[in-house]
Amino acid sequence: MLRLQGNLVGLRILKKSDAEVFCPLVADRRVARYLSRLPQPYHIEDAQAWVKTTRQQARRRESFSFGIEGQREKAIVGMISLMEIKWEDGVAELGYWVGRPYWRRGYAYEAVHFMLRFAFEELKLYRVFAQVLETNKASSNLLRKAGFVPEGISRKSRFQNGRRLDMVSFGLLRPEFRPSKS
Repeated sequence: MLRLQGNLVGLRILKKSDAEVFCPLVADRRVARYLSRLPQPYHIEDAQAWVKTTRQQARRRESFSFGIEGQREKAIVGMISLMEIKWEDGVAELGYWVGRPYWRRGYAYEAVHFMLRFAFEELKLYRVFAQVLETNKASSNLLRKAGFVPEGISRKSRFQNGRRLDMVSFGLLRPEFRPSKS
């Protein structure tokens, strides 16, 4: 298996007990405001269902979701997923979040890097894309740093808090990916 353990984080399959740890992190409004596929308010039952769903989808090879475990914390600090994999096209969507107490520590960047290695080297996908709200500058910057290229804007495609927002699409192809030595 591909090494998914770094200096800052490790990626791992979720356990039932993780739901209690990550639920308050993702329920935080500052985190949730950037996540389009998340029920609000977010409850422990939602987190427990998510753990079960991730296991089922991985068995069916529809998507792969991992907990981002902080090396210092020895607990889940966020999540990262390759979603809606189209095997015939070699394409998947990347999604991730990190709890607010762990922002700006390099955790998301390292997790994205490991997930890209998994996507391109282990799963042999050809293209990974991500969609980011126009207001999520930190995520846009992270994707650019990881080698993603802006590909377009879906104008006013997200309705949030009474207003319409643009979604920015980013893409990365396997030949463009530059694995680090970590």
